Amino acid sequence: MVGVPGRSKACSTCRRRRKGCDQQRPACGQCIRAALPCGGYERQRIFVQMTPDDAAGGPLYRSDAPKVLPDALALSAFEESHLAEFWQAYLPGADGDEVLAATGTQLLGVRHWIKAVQQLYVSDVSLKKALLAMSLSTLGKATRQNWMIEEGLRQQIGAVSLMKKALKASSLTQKESIMGTARLISLFVILHGANKKDTLSHTRSWQGLSMGELAIITSRSPEAYTSGHAHHLFVEGRQQLAFGAISLRRRTNLTSPEWMNIPWSLQPKTPRDYMTDIMLHLPEILEYTTLYMACDDAVEKERLRLKNIELSWKCDRFLQDWARKHCPIKIDTDRAVDEAMPELRENLALAYMMTHYWGACLLIYGTLRTMLDPREPLPDRTELRQYCRYQTALIPAFYSPKAGVAGRHMVSFTVVSTIGILRAIDVGVPSPEIEFIMGYIEKFGFVKAISERTFPDPLLRKSFRELAKMEGLRQAYRGLSLPSEATSSVPYPMVAEATPGVLFASA
Repeated sequence: MVGVPGRSKACSTCRRRRKGCDQQRPACGQCIRAALPCGGYERQRIFVQMTPDDAAGGPLYRSDAPKVLPDALALSAFEESHLAEFWQAYLPGADGDEVLAATGTQLLGVRHWIKAVQQLYVSDVSLKKALLAMSLSTLGKATRQNWMIEEGLRQQIGAVSLMKKALKASSLTQKESIMGTARLISLFVILHGANKKDTLSHTRSWQGLSMGELAIITSRSPEAYTSGHAHHLFVEGRQQLAFGAISLRRRTNLTSPEWMNIPWSLQPKTPRDYMTDIMLHLPEILEYTTLYMACDDAVEKERLRLKNIELSWKCDRFLQDWARKHCPIKIDTDRAVDEAMPELRENLALAYMMTHYWGACLLIYGTLRTMLDPREPLPDRTELRQYCRYQTALIPAFYSPKAGVAGRHMVSFTVVSTIGILRAIDVGVPSPEIEFIMGYIEKFGFVKAISERTFPDPLLRKSFRELAKMEGLRQAYRGLSLPSEATSSVPYPMVAEATPGVLFASA
């Protein structure tokens, strides 16, 4: 049996249009410039059974011969191979159950989401385009192939266009795949949509997409998320929705009793779910802080201050309850955290969950220390530097090879919250924690603009200045002079020498 393809190596669209083809893959430049769908390079092979008589002079081709691949095949081998490479680059081992079970990666909030996307995208065009956009852009950057990056952007534009149409058709918003599409589009903007000249517009674009994802989710009732792919996409998508709301400093309705309980009617919550519950309460605290900073009326300002104190103590109770009932490690003392640190660095899932916990501590206790009278005594657990210390020690775990591309995305909340608080409490003096974070992210890569610019929102800058002022007053009332330079009990090494064994010292 012999298979004979046609001679031309051009894509099918260029062959049909009789145009010169540059044979770029997966779409040629001619088709991209003409805004036409590239037909690809798969050629129908014609199979014939050859006998000695045929070889001697019989007909070589048969028009009714079978094709190598059936028309109904949803994905080309090209797409399949690149998608497999992407999942391995995004989170190494993410497509292997044994690895996931061994590392506890399900606690990262990606295991079931990845499986849902892998099963749903075959039959959904918008989800397929969004996934190809992420895959090609990620691999293109890793291998420095510009055509992949350009094609990834083209697929992203197509996915956004299809999702806009879906949002206008209420019936399509009920599809589970649209949730996966929305999350992938948002993830693409975070990882590949950075504008070095205008980081503010990039942030706003991501915030808008995050709120769009929230609108898609809340277009259905909580009862729609009790089982199946819908449950996992909702549960594992709440983390990103919380980050979006924190960035906007705007509360969502996901903190209502219905949204906090009904989706778990058929299965229990995990420690990560309870931690996400707390994260979803943080935007309300930040919203009241913003209103307080913008208010000029003394009576209203006092009302906002008291309300924010009430909310912050309420979240403090949530944090203590989580630490007592759901925290997988002992964190009641500095020594206990020190002893757990090697395990945290080796288990990305636990590290991710604990950075959420300590990040929530920074925001909640930072708010309390801003709003309360500096002469009022506060519990030791509200001291901010200890949490900055823990967060800083865990940041390298997210740049390890096993964290993949996902690690850089996971660590963003940790970096931003830690640097923001450190700049407030170490105002005007060198900070060893900031020096360490900056050295690490400059070596291994991050959104460098985060570290180089001040926060763009004037009210956010004002809140950090207020925290700095109140911390200075606390030092004065306690009879302590402000240090000429910040101190830390962590012996931070140079980045080149950074290894998991020396980033954290026992107290």
